[in-house]
Amino acid sequence: MVGANNEDSARFSQHVQAASQATQELQNGFNKLQRLCTYGTAQPPPASKQASEELRQPLAKAKSELTDVQALLLTTAKNFSQYSRISKNGYCQYMPQLGPLAALCEGYRFDSLKFNLASRDMQRLTADAHQRLHLYEQFAKLEDQGCARQGFTSKLWETESTFLWPTVMKSPAVFKSTLSHVPAH
Repeated sequence: MVGANNEDSARFSQHVQAASQATQELQNGFNKLQRLCTYGTAQPPPASKQASEELRQPLAKAKSELTDVQALLLTTAKNFSQYSRISKNGYCQYMPQLGPLAALCEGYRFDSLKFNLASRDMQRLTADAHQRLHLYEQFAKLEDQGCARQGFTSKLWETESTFLWPTVMKSPAVFKSTLSHVPAH
C-alpha cells in the first residue's frame, strides 16, 4: 500500500512540475503580448461580449474552489503534524542523524521528509494556480483592449479547465493519501 502511495505521490509531483512550467510559459506569453500591445497598434475590440465579462463567473468559481482546496490541504497538514511521529518525537529535531540514538529518530525523519515534500508540492501547486487565475484576468483585459483575437482568453481558460485545473481539484485527496500512513510509534 505504501509503495503505491509513493508512486501516486511521485506522479502527482510530476503533474505539479508540469503545471508550474505551464504557469511560467503563460507568464512569458503574457509579458510578450503586453509588450507587443504597448508598442504595436491595438485594434479596437468588436462590439461583442467582452472577454473579462465572459470569464468573470468561471474565474470566480475557480477562486472559490481554490480557497476550499487550500482549506482541505491545511486540515490534512495539521492532522498529519499532530498524529505523526513529528509531534510524538519532537525531540528528534535536536538529535544528530548519526550516533547511538539516531535509530530512535528514523521515523521522525521519515515523516518530516514526507511532510516537507508533500507540503512543498501543495504550496507550489496553489501558488501557481493563484498566479494563473490572475493571468487569465490580465489576458482578458488585453483581449478587451483589442490586443488579442476575440476568444483567445476563453481558449486559454478551456486548456486550463481541461489539463491543469483537475490537478488542483484532486490535490486534497492526493495530499491526504500521501500523508495517510501514520505509524503507531
